[in-house]
Amino acid sequence: MNVELIKTPWSFRDMRWLKPWFEDAFPPEERPPFFVLYLRSNKGVDWWKIYAGGRLTGFFYVMANRELAYIFYFAIHPEFRGRGIGTAALKALLRKYRRKRLFLAVEQADPSAKNYAARVKRREFYLRNGLQDLGQKVQEGSVVYDLLGTGGAVRDEEYQSLIQPWMFWPLRDKVTMKILEEEKQEEAAPEEASEEAPEETSEETAEEASEEATEETPEEETEEEES
Repeated sequence: MNVELIKTPWSFRDMRWLKPWFEDAFPPEERPPFFVLYLRSNKGVDWWKIYAGGRLTGFFYVMANRELAYIFYFAIHPEFRGRGIGTAALKALLRKYRRKRLFLAVEQADPSAKNYAARVKRREFYLRNGLQDLGQKVQEGSVVYDLLGTGGAVRDEEYQSLIQPWMFWPLRDKVTMKILEEEKQEEAAPEEASEEAPEETSEETAEEASEEATEETPEEETEEEES
């Protein structure tokens, strides 16, 4: 199935289609109100629609500047998961931002988390498809995430150059958004599991887990990518 990324403004019809499953895919602590994404989408954001077989199947919400691309949100509609669309879309996006350092935030692999297995599968999905563990952590609101990416580490001042123009001014001093210093990262690291590591999963299973939600989800011309 051919997968194509198209960067165009979202219509009201798109918004009505997207909002319910966006809110279902991401827990409240990992997403702003949907209208904020929409209203701030002109603040250094590339909003890519993902088409497969001519149908709108998902989106990337990417903060980008001349050097960096941050996948702030990436999701595939439930109806289209498990078909290789997420894998093809991510590879297409990596090509579009091949001249930038690209990164995203994933939930920490905390064995005590209820969705621990899904967190591991999401991480494996990204590592298998070209991203590396940057060995860094970022705090966004009350949640601490691990950073994965391409091209090396991201300094906090670089991160701030992306996130601050996007933030509403009343929230800038109230919501913590920063890459943690090394000592803070050690404090935030979850305890290692005492049980055996989870079994490896198939590509399709890992992709399904990653496509349910990725938080923590870049610019050039569109092109099709193989499935």
